[in-house]
Amino acid sequence: MTLTHVQIKAEVQELKQLLAEDKIEIPGFWQCYGPGVCLMLVSILGASTLVVIDSGIGTIGVTLVLAFFTFVITAITGSNLSLFYSLPLAFRQKSVVIALLRKKLKYGGAFYAVMIFIGCFYGIRYNEPMLLIPAPTVGYLLIMTVIGMDLSRYQLSAFTSALQAVKKGSSDSPFPEH
Repeated sequence: MTLTHVQIKAEVQELKQLLAEDKIEIPGFWQCYGPGVCLMLVSILGASTLVVIDSGIGTIGVTLVLAFFTFVITAITGSNLSLFYSLPLAFRQKSVVIALLRKKLKYGGAFYAVMIFIGCFYGIRYNEPMLLIPAPTVGYLLIMTVIGMDLSRYQLSAFTSALQAVKKGSSDSPFPEH
């Protein structure tokens, strides 16, 4: 998908207009955190296969570490999705930038799930549950590095700034301060 600076600037202007008109939506909890919870369940399911094969204390510890690690990823994912879902549906559907981000993040999520299953496979094959921890950790770091490098090519700082403005809210908030 080709993305031009003109397209980014046009979408930023449209987003600024939406912010000025207060057309921001408050997304539902499960809409934001549901994908992360699914990823956490996949991680725990994969690690649980090791517990069934080898119920040693190390295997249970690995499962707990992996559950915590995916919980942190779930929190980060949910926070970012809340920004995404706060944008009006019409803007999300027609935005070229959003479509590009969505595509890249789908590939990243699929890669992370594959890394979990690779860790489970080698953990079972070599009867070593500690092999499960490096696979998702390396997978997550690799995904964040590649996505960060890739998105920096598009110089999305203006778009990110507009999304941060959604997150922080405007100074003329309709909610009174106490």
